[in-house]
Amino acid sequence: MSFAQLWESFGGWWLQWLQVLERDGFLRWFFRASQPPNN
Repeated sequence: MSFAQLWESFGGWWLQWLQVLERDGFLRWFFRASQPPNN
């Protein structure tokens, strides 16, 4: 397996996970949690 093929499959796996996390609203929650509170 060449590096390009490995990178391509890893990229596809990563994008799939991002879509799952985004669909679950996890990314929005994570970004909110990682910001310092405003109040």
